[in-house]
Amino acid sequence: LGAIVRRRGDGRICALSNSHVLADYGRATIGDPVVQPAESDPAATDDDVIGSLTGFVPFEFSDTGFPNRVDAAIAELDIDHENDVREIDIAPRGVNIRPRVGMTVQKVGRTSDHSIGVIKDTDFRAVLRYPDANGAKRRVGFHDQILCSRYTAGGDSGSLVLSSSGLAVGLHFAGSPSVSVFNRITNVLEDLDVDLITD
Repeated sequence: LGAIVRRRGDGRICALSNSHVLADYGRATIGDPVVQPAESDPAATDDDVIGSLTGFVPFEFSDTGFPNRVDAAIAELDIDHENDVREIDIAPRGVNIRPRVGMTVQKVGRTSDHSIGVIKDTDFRAVLRYPDANGAKRRVGFHDQILCSRYTAGGDSGSLVLSSSGLAVGLHFAGSPSVSVFNRITNVLEDLDVDLITD
């Protein structure tokens, strides 16, 4: 789970993560239970429901082009929570709207914990293959992404990406053996119609 956000319309408090984490790549139904740890994690039990899926941004599948810009979803929380990011023990201080090449960023992820990367490109295009409603893997093109040196591992999806000063920069969603990629946090907040809680 990346961060705590507030829906602009009704003020509901939600957890922010990726659609492929919370919404089964957009194939889930609003109201579905959300669990943490995940069912595949060794520590999982039957009592791990923390809330319910509240919203997600649908993917646009296409053979060409890059029509998508976020992999994002929110779940309304039914549990007590803190806004501090674990391990670094700070809440996001705000939002950085102008990430730049050479900027140092950090995240705390489920797999690789606290790690640091450097932005390489602020106008990156990425292509992934996600399952559609029928389970077939299809092309999903993303534009306006941030490319970084590799500082994540499988299972870190949904991590909030912060600047060295604690400003939210993005939401991690993809990577390879050599790079990591995140959505701009401004696009995530706009497309989900939420505000980042910073206190």
